[in-house]
Amino acid sequence: MGDIGIPSIIKVLAPDMPDIRVIHDIPTLVRIEPVNLPKSISIDAVSIPKQIKVINENVPTEIKLIAENLPKSIPIDASSIPRSIMLEVAPDFPKSIRLDASEIPDKIQVVGIPKNISLVGEIPSEIKLVMPDKPEVELVYKGAPIEVKIQLDVNRLTGEGEKLQCVAIVPCNPQ
Repeated sequence: MGDIGIPSIIKVLAPDMPDIRVIHDIPTLVRIEPVNLPKSISIDAVSIPKQIKVINENVPTEIKLIAENLPKSIPIDASSIPRSIMLEVAPDFPKSIRLDASEIPDKIQVVGIPKNISLVGEIPSEIKLVMPDKPEVELVYKGAPIEVKIQLDVNRLTGEGEKLQCVAIVPCNPQ
């Protein structure tokens, strides 16, 4: 494999990084204590009546509406309402209205915004990632076995000219 440039071993080396300490104020114990409740609760219902009655004394059984001397029609007199209302312009009303915009600024600036914003506080100088002693990456292919065939012409690999052999892995057609 060394002749065609394929490495036999690939090593991934992680840099040595110091441990990271996490400081917290989470309590280690939470205790919930029950309140002393009585074992039984009783309701004294001695003063509750057994029966409630509604007595309707002196309430009439019939209500009559007597409508005497009601007019048969109510006339509306609109003789004093004018048929049209005229609007006239006041004699001192100006013929033209001008707005003077000479004092309106041509730009508005926002003042007081800082040029820089700084973060103040303790920033860790490094974050350590810890790798296991023997890292393993699981690769799983679920399918039929893949047949690999490599045909190399040594003369074309080591020879000179335009027709040099290139290496390619191509799946074969099943026959």
